[in-house]
Amino acid sequence: MRKKDFTDVKLFFTFFFISSFFIYWTSWNEETNFYVLFSFFKNKNFILDDFINKTGDRVYRDGHYYPPSDKIFFTSILSFFYAILKNLLINENSIKAVLTIFSSSLPFSLLMVIMYKFSKSFIGNRKRAILVSLLLGFSTLLFQQSRFFTSHSLEAFFLFLSFYFFIQFLRDNKIINITFSSIFLTTSLFLTPIARIILILYMLSLLTYRKWY
Repeated sequence: MRKKDFTDVKLFFTFFFISSFFIYWTSWNEETNFYVLFSFFKNKNFILDDFINKTGDRVYRDGHYYPPSDKIFFTSILSFFYAILKNLLINENSIKAVLTIFSSSLPFSLLMVIMYKFSKSFIGNRKRAILVSLLLGFSTLLFQQSRFFTSHSLEAFFLFLSFYFFIQFLRDNKIINITFSSIFLTTSLFLTPIARIILILYMLSLLTYRKWY
């Protein structure tokens, strides 16, 4: 009987526990994200007038302070989870910690699992695929950003998911793969303008594409 390979599960929990252990609330960037959520549930709007001294990334319009559109989308993704946390946890710091783990540590760990599977399918070697995942996870800014309550880990997760399905589409020309790639890329576009560069690269790839196999 062939022994089951749980490497992806081990990698996930390795990255997840290490990242969660080192979460850190570092600046007004996290504070802005948190008080966008707080304002939405308290005041039923995204106006940050009551939190001027606690936020930094904001725009002034029509006599009020508002968060940038990317922060609104990011916090909208977390709104349901935040509503649950408010009923379960009283301490604000505990809520901040769990939000950081859910929005940064979790997608970061899932990204490393996808990277492992992606590398293994190309390299064909389990140990080298593990090494690629470890190097990407701990030798780049991905690990640093996975400790903060920002949108960067989610951005990287959705972008790489989009790339993964795009490569699958180039391999087998299945519409379902390019559909998923488009969905994840669109989600990334709402989180970061940088995703526009990836969109341009996809379009160039399709224009110059020749069947690989």
